[in-house]
Amino acid sequence: MDLKNKIAVVTGVSKGIGEALCRHLLEEGAIVYGLGRNNFGSEHPNYHFISTDVRDYASVEAAFQSILSGSNQQIHVLINNAGLGYFGNVEDLPLEQWDTMMQTNVNGMFYCTRLTVPVMKKQGIGHIINIASTAGLEGMPMVSGYCATKWAVKGFSESIWRELRDFKI
Repeated sequence: MDLKNKIAVVTGVSKGIGEALCRHLLEEGAIVYGLGRNNFGSEHPNYHFISTDVRDYASVEAAFQSILSGSNQQIHVLINNAGLGYFGNVEDLPLEQWDTMMQTNVNGMFYCTRLTVPVMKKQGIGHIINIASTAGLEGMPMVSGYCATKWAVKGFSESIWRELRDFKI
């Protein structure tokens, strides 16, 4: 896919994979909207950071309103990258950590996808990439909560592929 002047949205851009994805998309000529709680600090003219908490639907909705107003109502690529993991025995995992993983890794992905799909359907094309993990392929000790979220990412991804492929998404 030629990314020149294509609109890409990436979540979880503060560091690591999200930052690397943004930098690569910019090198390929994309216009990148980075969503996260912290910015990695790019000064590239085609990079637009929007402070967003993917766990909060209102925050995500506001970010997408901003993106669509600045992108001529287009989104060509969505990369759901925001994620985190807490590890420990199931009986020791604090409820707050379970909730944070579910809200970030699963709900955040759903919120962004839900707001992107109508735009891509209208365009007749788009790419949605959800970042999972080998933790979404097999269970592992002391990683039950994180594995649960990444299995959800995998199941959601396979389902929307079947749901959206006839729309060229």
